[in-house]
Amino acid sequence: KRARALKAYEIEGPYDKCKDWELRGSAQEYYTLIMKVSAKIAAADKTGSLGSPQFLASSFGKPPAGDDPKAWGVNATAASGGDPDACMAKLKNAVQFFSETAAAVFPDYASKPEFIEKFTKTMMTLSAYRTEIEYWKHKDARYVALAHANLNVDNAYFWRTQDGHLDCGVLDWGGFGAGCLGHKIWWYLNCSEWEQVRDNLRHFVDAFLETYQNSGGPALDGDVVEQMVKLTCLGNLMFMVAAVPDC
Repeated sequence: KRARALKAYEIEGPYDKCKDWELRGSAQEYYTLIMKVSAKIAAADKTGSLGSPQFLASSFGKPPAGDDPKAWGVNATAASGGDPDACMAKLKNAVQFFSETAAAVFPDYASKPEFIEKFTKTMMTLSAYRTEIEYWKHKDARYVALAHANLNVDNAYFWRTQDGHLDCGVLDWGGFGAGCLGHKIWWYLNCSEWEQVRDNLRHFVDAFLETYQNSGGPALDGDVVEQMVKLTCLGNLMFMVAAVPDC
């Protein structure tokens, strides 16, 4: 925690990714605010407040049509995430990393054969259906909207009002565009502490959806969005798996 007390409307931080202990309040409070701010932006897209669909598409691009599986690369005859042998080789590197090389910083269960088997099967399945998953995440337009690409705490600036209410603005609009909202939510949480994601994930999803609807967006199914978040988390994990040789 920072020692010096701040005046009302004095900007906090700056904060860094992966360092939630630096926040001046609970991580839940900060990430809940991030969810609400992003949800307002997404709802503004749905209500037309940000501009016409044609203007927004020309300015920020848009994902392939949700009613066209072929546009997403859906493949009924082969693994859509690439060569299975290449994927398995990457996973073996990752397993060696978390169960041997860096075992000291991972939970004990990560070195157990049953976890390694489950991890490998899950990630191979994810790779086999990668584009099918992305198609599913985007096929219902209600779940797709403009939003920040990675609104972690380092991409926002925070202050408190006279009565102590936390508020924020948003930085780094690179990558701003339309996409699956469950995907966006995960990329706001992926650099936060594991325990607070575990304890508060559904709270964050609900905070986003409530604000999204109250601000003019359509009502969404929280269970569906949570599933989107978790699938995106696994996709993010595959990204980290590929980075292991550079560790």
